[in-house]
Amino acid sequence: MSTILTTKLHVPPLRSGHVARPRLIAKLHPGPDGRITLVSAPAGYGKTTLVVEWLAQGSTELKVAWLSLDEQDNDPARFLTHLIAAMRQVNQRLGEATLALLQAPQPPPPEALITALINDLASLPAPFILVLDDYHVIHEMGIHRQLGFLVEHQPPQVHLVIVTREDPPLPLARLRARGQMVGIRQEDLRFSLDECAAFLSQVMGLEVDASDVAALERRTEGWIAGLQLAGLSMQGRDDLPGYIEAFTGSSRYVLDYLIGEVLEQQPAEVQDFLLKTSILGRLAAGLCDAVVQRDDSQRILQTLDQSNLFVVPLDSSRSWYRYHHLFAELLSQRPRTTQAVSETEPHRRASEWFAAEGLLPEAIHHALAAADWERAADLIGGESITMLRRGELSTLLGWLKALPDEAVDKRPELSRDCGWALTLTGQLDAAEPFLRRAEASAGGDDALLGTILVAQAYHLRAQGDNAGAIERGQRALDLLPESDPLSRSLVALTLGLAYWSRGNMEEAEKALLEADRTAQQSRNHYARMTALSYLGVIQAIHGGLRRAAEMCRQAIQLGGQSPPVAPAHIELGALLYEWNDLESAARHLQIGIELSQRTGNLMILSDGYRTLAMLQQARGEREAALATLQ
Repeated sequence: MSTILTTKLHVPPLRSGHVARPRLIAKLHPGPDGRITLVSAPAGYGKTTLVVEWLAQGSTELKVAWLSLDEQDNDPARFLTHLIAAMRQVNQRLGEATLALLQAPQPPPPEALITALINDLASLPAPFILVLDDYHVIHEMGIHRQLGFLVEHQPPQVHLVIVTREDPPLPLARLRARGQMVGIRQEDLRFSLDECAAFLSQVMGLEVDASDVAALERRTEGWIAGLQLAGLSMQGRDDLPGYIEAFTGSSRYVLDYLIGEVLEQQPAEVQDFLLKTSILGRLAAGLCDAVVQRDDSQRILQTLDQSNLFVVPLDSSRSWYRYHHLFAELLSQRPRTTQAVSETEPHRRASEWFAAEGLLPEAIHHALAAADWERAADLIGGESITMLRRGELSTLLGWLKALPDEAVDKRPELSRDCGWALTLTGQLDAAEPFLRRAEASAGGDDALLGTILVAQAYHLRAQGDNAGAIERGQRALDLLPESDPLSRSLVALTLGLAYWSRGNMEEAEKALLEADRTAQQSRNHYARMTALSYLGVIQAIHGGLRRAAEMCRQAIQLGGQSPPVAPAHIELGALLYEWNDLESAARHLQIGIELSQRTGNLMILSDGYRTLAMLQQARGEREAALATLQ
């Protein structure tokens, strides 16, 4: 599993002295048909605090899985890994099948993964709440499709809570019309006059008379972040009414004005700390010490926390914090240094700290932000194969696209892996030049050239050039050592499917048997289930019906209802039909047809429909058979 910061899985602690909001807590409770609670409003309206209060009050007896999202989660495989990690806080065995597929050297398509997860959720003995905090950071459509599929097929064991600044591209209107969604929005979250008074008194420790509270409520329009900044800037002032009258206008103007007021009240060392550490998504004492070049960051973090200065603790031990997102955004717009230090230097120091801690994605992020291309390329080169095997293709491509072309071109492994990632995401035209340049720069390294040819063979088959795929694949097998079973399983599977497409069943069988052998060595479950599925079909073509059924069952045992095993379900259905086990045959055919529809494998799909129609005809279901053939 990819490295996960456990703080992403913690329900944030509720600050003491917070303003209770019973009128909203009551609205959060889902009805009997509720699937989703959506808390959607701009930054600074207390969305997360409200959900935490709801959970902390014990308003629901259900267990809670919490996932705090960030920009680095914009990768379907990474998102799913983190989602499962969150859910496993509720049930440690949840998602085992999906994780096994994700951690295979060649993960299957996303639809196979999310289907396996839904099947796991449906088998849970008790319901739970899943909270996705800061979902607005997700802009990858593949993730929206994953979550949309989950929502459409959501079992009753899950109630989803989405906390976001903007409505996600999910079927919200349909859910709302069905009474399956509860919504909390900006107008709900605004502080009332009484809540403003309670906030200034209980949280900010200010004694403000009723007329000044009313003026502040009008100025901020109940916006909690604006009220908090105003409260911070008011501390120690005598003429509060005059000060309150001094700021007015748009939210952005109020923020710009108040952030300056708040910062100027801080000691110089705190200002320097705030500005330099604003680059960090999460704050820990050791990390801040490295970035700011001091040794008392823990003391400063605790002071900020106690002063209510937009610092949010992420765990009960207060080892990790983050800035309120709005505060971090405002800080990031200001010069980050008060001394003659490069703007990129804090990023470079952060990269070194994360790398030393083994947190390579974060180390790469900061190396790229520092424009330290050599360091970033070296770090990416050490992680790219792992990213490919985990299926974190969007993240890898984002890193590689951020590098200058020359930093990628001088490293054939990076060119190869960029070509791989582009191919696997369907960007075939963009992938070709990277794979070509990788081959040209491989020199006399046969093992490296072999892995490049594997990628080229896969790419050519994806383009429909089976002859080219066979030529490159055979060259790759000649060069790859037996000590690299993963590459050999990848290319053998590519060869088997290319021969299959050309109707050469004899060579297809040889290649698929090699794929099965090397896939077992490398634990490439995806390659093995695919190879066994097609081997079962080939055995049936050759008349080895019992052997064919055995191979199909092996594939199904490995892959269950994953799309790659569609041929195994349909072939086994056909065999069971021949052996007059019509009930079992119909079940396998229906599964195979549904899986084939997802993968777009028209040849297998056609076989499934034809056999199902024959089975329906044998049952006397003539109208159903005609409908199937249509």
